[in-house]
Amino acid sequence: MSRRQMAIDLIVGHARTAQAVAAILDSLEDTERVNLLRAELDAAHAELATSGTEQAVSLPELTATCAELPASRSEVGSLKEMCGILDGKLKHAVATLESMNTQRS
Repeated sequence: MSRRQMAIDLIVGHARTAQAVAAILDSLEDTERVNLLRAELDAAHAELATSGTEQAVSLPELTATCAELPASRSEVGSLKEMCGILDGKLKHAVATLESMNTQRS
């Protein structure tokens, strides 16, 4: 595709977009919806700005939490190991019970 054709396609795309926006704004219902979406967007921006400030305030807290992560990870590892052991013991107990029930029958 030539550059000229790409430029023409781009201009046509912009024109169609402008027509679609104009059609939306001409409809009262769509205009109200656009205004509502704009208000929601502004509220989201305000919330992000506020949460960014809150995050900056809690940076020391975040640093302390990061320092605790290696210990927490090792605790998680030992808990997983204990769960594996308990799971094995549970399976053995269930197998023993099933064996005992089979022998009774």
